[in-house]
Amino acid sequence: MTQEDLAAKAGITWHFVSSIERGIKTGTLETLAALAAALDVTLSELFLEIDRPLPRELKRLTTALAGLSPEMQRAVLRIVEDALYLVTLK
Repeated sequence: MTQEDLAAKAGITWHFVSSIERGIKTGTLETLAALAAALDVTLSELFLEIDRPLPRELKRLTTALAGLSPEMQRAVLRIVEDALYLVTLK
């Protein structure tokens, strides 16, 4: 999702989204709740383990997905979810 898409869904400007991402500005609780809703996560999920570094593999996956269309990202996510489900069955 682009900053523009996220901003439109949250009802804020993409400049503000960019400033929040870069740590230049902070959003109000209302703005953060709108961002969480736009991302289809809870407010607590938005902040879970925020200070914990991402594993190298997750960083690689995030980078690889960033260049894909939203439809492709969802397709890859479904594949990963299915694979994780199969692994937990054993």
